[in-house]
Amino acid sequence: MTMTTTKPDDTNGAAPQAAPEPTGAMTLAASATSVMTLGTDAYRGALEPASLNDAVQLAQLMASISYCGVKSYPEALGRIMTGRGLGLSAMQSMRGVYSVEGRPGLDASLMQALCQQSPLCEYFNVVPNECDDTKATYVAKRVGCPEVKWVYTIEAAQKAGLLDRGADEEKKKRNNWNARPGAMLRARCKSELARMVFPDIIFGMYSREELMDGEVPHDDPNEMAGEIVAQEEAAIAAARGGGPVMIVQGAVRNYHQEAEVLKEKILQAGSSRQARSVVRAEIEKWDAIEPYKSQVAEFYSKTKPQRASEATAPVQPTSIEKPAPVPEGNLFGQTDAKEPSST
Repeated sequence: MTMTTTKPDDTNGAAPQAAPEPTGAMTLAASATSVMTLGTDAYRGALEPASLNDAVQLAQLMASISYCGVKSYPEALGRIMTGRGLGLSAMQSMRGVYSVEGRPGLDASLMQALCQQSPLCEYFNVVPNECDDTKATYVAKRVGCPEVKWVYTIEAAQKAGLLDRGADEEKKKRNNWNARPGAMLRARCKSELARMVFPDIIFGMYSREELMDGEVPHDDPNEMAGEIVAQEEAAIAAARGGGPVMIVQGAVRNYHQEAEVLKEKILQAGSSRQARSVVRAEIEKWDAIEPYKSQVAEFYSKTKPQRASEATAPVQPTSIEKPAPVPEGNLFGQTDAKEPSST
């Protein structure tokens, strides 16, 4: 097909001239323009799964070629879905998300990258002159908070038993903590710092190395959870010029359950002043966080028994009126059936 063009004033009745066929250079330029147009969010998302069925098909494909060491399509699907929750593409998830004994873990560099691209992060950098095979140092700053400096040393790794992993001396030598201590120290330092300062960005996840080394707190909420660092305490310590702070958190409390128990006690107290005063004292001593304590206090006030003077007068029963006579005809609009006469 050819295109025709005419000049508005110079035709002089002549036949319209055919436009030249596009050359290879013109076609290439048009193609480049199209690629540049597609190099946007639409282009980046063109191959992304648009449904669960698409994700399953992609996971099956990744498993069939053992992409990034994936062993099965459920594992690949878990990686893709975990990364999706972090804002990663499917292929980024396959490269940076891992499954260790059924638990998802992130690459330590990916944890740093997720923090750096967030508007909540002013910077997250390594301190080059304080990194070697004996220690690693990183600094990070959250918007509106002081800078936090974190140091992870080979002594800390030794204390955690990371250097002695291996059934024999040969395997101990091949242990990454012995073969590549500098890289392992940097990975552990930035993963702990990311979880400390930006837990909302990485959703408190652990790195693959931490999962493999067994340094993750137990899932049981009633167990002691070590390695849980409070961001506010770390920031205060940094502002004071002190070293990194490690806080061991006790058994996790279920404030919702405690609130329900107190509400039940309030109901059981009924109108007894003595019983209610006991419950009130217990509520005042309850060291719950908000909004649980306010909710229980409000519930206590709403269930306050009325005084005798505040009691309303009993409602007098009203007289029952006789129903109006039923007109002729039944419920279906028939008028041939008459109401039976009373005897």
